[in-house]
Amino acid sequence: RDNYELVVIKALKLLCERLPYLTIKPLPMCTNHFGSDDRWFYRRLFRGHNELKNRLDESLLGAELSPVKYCSVFKTADALLGMRFHSLVFGIGLGTNSVALDYTLGKGKVLSLAERFNIDYMCMTQMDAIALADKLEIALYKNNIEGISSGQLGFTSALHNKLNELEL
Repeated sequence: RDNYELVVIKALKLLCERLPYLTIKPLPMCTNHFGSDDRWFYRRLFRGHNELKNRLDESLLGAELSPVKYCSVFKTADALLGMRFHSLVFGIGLGTNSVALDYTLGKGKVLSLAERFNIDYMCMTQMDAIALADKLEIALYKNNIEGISSGQLGFTSALHNKLNELEL
């Protein structure tokens, strides 16, 4: 776990060096006691990394928001680094360029989803900061629907349409 966290921080620092306009916006996928509250995880992860402080938008780490608000954030994000299965589902469904972190050692649902939808991923046992930063930089510049086959666009369109209805 510690290596994973260090690699993620180092990769984000590399990205900030490369991309002076980059804003990092941690988005909690779990905000309850069961399953661990991601808001606490993010606060601990970024604590003491002052070189990232001015690049962090922590506006989503306060009170829990409505699902529609979280979906809107996904929709406007340039890229997603996702480890939780449902973050990747929302990223894919809303057309957000994504990089998945597979914590299941190649045997779980995150990797299966990433492979099915042609999403770039990195296995947590083979974490490398430079490679992760490279993958994220590519995701930041990709066309939002690149790599998603036409048969899978129905899912993306349906999710976009439903979100538009809910926002009204």
